[in-house]
Amino acid sequence: LIKEKTMKMLAIFGFIFLSLSSFASNTQLKTVNYIEPARYMGTWYEIARYENRFQKDCFATKVNYALRDNGTIAVTNTCTLTKNPQEETTAHGIAFIANKETNAQLEVGFAPLFKYLGWFTGDYWVIKLGANYEYAVIGTPNYKYFWIIAREKQISEALYQELVDFAVEQGFDASKIVKSPTWNM
Repeated sequence: LIKEKTMKMLAIFGFIFLSLSSFASNTQLKTVNYIEPARYMGTWYEIARYENRFQKDCFATKVNYALRDNGTIAVTNTCTLTKNPQEETTAHGIAFIANKETNAQLEVGFAPLFKYLGWFTGDYWVIKLGANYEYAVIGTPNYKYFWIIAREKQISEALYQELVDFAVEQGFDASKIVKSPTWNM
């Protein structure tokens, strides 16, 4: 119980940090043209990311998105703890679609109470999406955070390299992109 509360607090502080750092955005980052929200919902597995404080003790990270009746998106992040692979931690958040023309720019919050008001949210921009919604590349316009997610726990090395190359073309630093800790641990 103590570890779960500690991990939740780390997630909260991480996303508060994420949201505050997004104010310094001077970006050329472009999103995909359009996302069908219903097709984006469901479970995604983390393939790669920039290292960050709020995920440092995690592997086998997955996220589930669920569209709510009010147009917001329920976000549930789950990861296995590196110090105890039999234990998972979960953080619940809410996402708001920030750009209704594309649905590709979201604001995500994990701080209790504030998340419902849209305060202390972080940018979540979908910059590349598979034709069948089989993978997505996510970035923040300040280039501080980055993820590759997929519907399967693994993607081919060729696709992984293609997505990393795309990210570099968009201004992300390849040396900061790390494959997520393995699902086979």
